[in-house]
Amino acid sequence: MRVFSLRTRQRLAWLLLGAMLAQPSFANELNYVVTGISDPLLSNVRMHLERFGFTGNTRISAGRFDELSDEARERVRDALKPYGYYQPEITATLVPVATDNWRMRVQVRPGEPMRIAAANIEVTGDGADNAELRNWKRNWPLPAGAVLNQPRWEEQKKAVLIAAETQGYLQARFVQQKISVDLAANEARLDLVLDSGPQVLFGEVIYDQDILKPWVLENVPRFEPGMPYNTELLEQFRLDLWRTGYFTDIEVREERLFEQTPPVVNLHTKLAGDTKNTYQGSVGFGTDTGIRLQGLWSRHRLSTKGDRIDVGTGYREIDDEFSIRADYRIPRRTAQRQYWVASSALRYDNQDLEFKRQQNDEDFVTLANGQVQDLNARFGRLHVRDRKQGFQQILETVYLELIRESFDYRPGTDSAADIVALADDPRFSGLFRNTVSTLALGVEWDWPAVSGKAFETEGHRERAWLFTGNEAWGSERDFSQFYVSTRRSYLYGDRWKVLLRAELGYSDADVREITGTVDGEPFSLSVTQLPDRYRFKAGGSNSVRGYGFEELSNNDIGSNNVVSASAEIEMKVASAWSVAAFADIGNAFNDWDEAELRKGVGFGVRWYSIAGAVRVDFARALDVDGQPWRIHFTMGSPLL
Repeated sequence: MRVFSLRTRQRLAWLLLGAMLAQPSFANELNYVVTGISDPLLSNVRMHLERFGFTGNTRISAGRFDELSDEARERVRDALKPYGYYQPEITATLVPVATDNWRMRVQVRPGEPMRIAAANIEVTGDGADNAELRNWKRNWPLPAGAVLNQPRWEEQKKAVLIAAETQGYLQARFVQQKISVDLAANEARLDLVLDSGPQVLFGEVIYDQDILKPWVLENVPRFEPGMPYNTELLEQFRLDLWRTGYFTDIEVREERLFEQTPPVVNLHTKLAGDTKNTYQGSVGFGTDTGIRLQGLWSRHRLSTKGDRIDVGTGYREIDDEFSIRADYRIPRRTAQRQYWVASSALRYDNQDLEFKRQQNDEDFVTLANGQVQDLNARFGRLHVRDRKQGFQQILETVYLELIRESFDYRPGTDSAADIVALADDPRFSGLFRNTVSTLALGVEWDWPAVSGKAFETEGHRERAWLFTGNEAWGSERDFSQFYVSTRRSYLYGDRWKVLLRAELGYSDADVREITGTVDGEPFSLSVTQLPDRYRFKAGGSNSVRGYGFEELSNNDIGSNNVVSASAEIEMKVASAWSVAAFADIGNAFNDWDEAELRKGVGFGVRWYSIAGAVRVDFARALDVDGQPWRIHFTMGSPLL
């Protein structure tokens, strides 16, 4: 017996490995090319070839060429059948490319497709009259005369089962699903019968939690026991529980009692929450606002009654605006979902008191600069109204609002003498400095219905309000205001989207007409007696593009009325990029006889980033001399 040392064994192992690697190859290189067909047939053929070893660079022995050609033809034949091609002509030819390198050319003539002679599509059971299931049957895409398409057949089967489950038919099943093929006639017959079974109803909602009093959660579900089970409403229930901010762990377990008549589903909900406080901060930039800073502290649960408070602060570079606010909310113990709400806010900003010598001038003449301060407090009731069987909600708030507003405009040290004289002229009392308190009663509505993300975001958002202030209940000024707006997004196919926007605001408030002289030239000011908080302004990224931020109003200080509209078409050009073209129109004004709506047109680029939509627009103001171009930069969805 010979004994090898460890070092000797290692040397022998390396010699053996080298000998194995040095062995000559007895295999050839084979790749393939398929011609005569296009997608989706081509993709399915490639998938079948690759699945069985025909990759783009497969090594084979030379003696298997005939066997591989036959196998390739069979694989191609199998790949064509799902799309209705049962009688193709297929040739597979091997062509030498280089030494030990071969190419298989697969030529396909699919022939006449198999067509559907008859399609028997039925829904039986309690769901036979359900609108969603009837719509599925009515839009069946494979009628008599259509080409047989088995992938679409399978898609429709899955789609109707999902629709049935969504509508509460949890026991739906196919009692017949058959494709009968007549090769001689090149025809097929479809038989698909869905038995929906009975419609399942929502049962009890049982909460397992010790965080809140039980009644606080009674109105969270958008459904009641006895309503038809719906998977979308169930998902909304989970989201609504999360949106309350009370819970960090949410588990909803279904107890399906199909043996009952009617069958029901009870929901066992286990809730837990350790986080009482959250802190948020953000930094942003936009051409309308400049640099933006925001901070928010939220105390999600002050007591077992579910009351919460949010305190936020913000800064905006444009107008050097600083604000701080606080919002308080506590659920009401009512049959509907309602809250008592209270809020307060303090805002400081720096503004110019300006005028235009002519209406079409782009530049303003500044009379004075000063600080505007307003302190407001609101008390009201928020009612969450379910709409469309709970799939959408309207937020309705009835409120009483107190505003104390003060402003102090002062001419600059380099101002003309006649401007300085205006500030001290008794005729202009209340124009340069004043303090006003108003008390208003109002109601407002917010109806958001937005779904999807990135380019696929669609839906609508409507807002409206109506309020009035009157000396009869302590307001220093009488005024009333009505406002309504809509923003809508529609998707068309995979690449196109249309955005529409419109708003209308009307105020019944006194207007003060002031005339004077600056630099020997006359000027006139039209100043609404509305509090600054209620005044309308137009222009900017989310209004009439091509004009400066909120520069469209009387004297750049706001107006009684506003009208604006926008239409935009967007085309997707890459996974996260799109381009857009738009036209805007609108203005803010005191006198309806002098509305003079301004127009802007342009184009833009959209980038759908992780942080949200980034929009860059290049807009041209059509009603300004020289029709200048302006760049608008914003972030966020235009629907919100």
